[in-house]
Amino acid sequence: DNSQNYSEVSTAVNEGKRHIVTLKKNPGSGAGAARNEGLSLVYSPYVLFCDSDDVISSEEFSAMLLELSELPEELDIVFYRPSSSHINGGESLRASPYANLFDEALRTGDYEALRYRWHVPWSKLFRSNFLVENNLKFDSVIAANDVIFSCRSGHLASLIILSNVSFYTVIERSGSLR
Repeated sequence: DNSQNYSEVSTAVNEGKRHIVTLKKNPGSGAGAARNEGLSLVYSPYVLFCDSDDVISSEEFSAMLLELSELPEELDIVFYRPSSSHINGGESLRASPYANLFDEALRTGDYEALRYRWHVPWSKLFRSNFLVENNLKFDSVIAANDVIFSCRSGHLASLIILSNVSFYTVIERSGSLR
């Protein structure tokens, strides 16, 4: 990420499975570099990108995990409807463009706008092999590292699914990117 702190990858073992707990790239190297480092360590069938300052509902996340066993093997991306909140507890419209894209695709069955206008990796689940097979990586820049990744993955995806589970909340701060 763009934090001024860094640490090595730390792992934990839970029920015999290895889980990555912390991953921060060198200070100021950007979220794209951190995400690419994480991608190089993935061994699970799915990848989910979460920004460290956002919030995940544990109840909804559990519902999302239950859905995993029912997903078709050939799926490439699952989209989830995001929400947003301001850090001070006030209203935020940061996730609105993506929630609107989700709602429109759900209503019409047309996923083209999802493919090319959902410019962020959050609130999506990717099949790991889809990312590897297509050599999908993030740009190693400070801002907008995810736009090309999101457009390329949307373009290359053969099977996209929408899920009604809404587990991801983007937290908006004063002066944060929109």
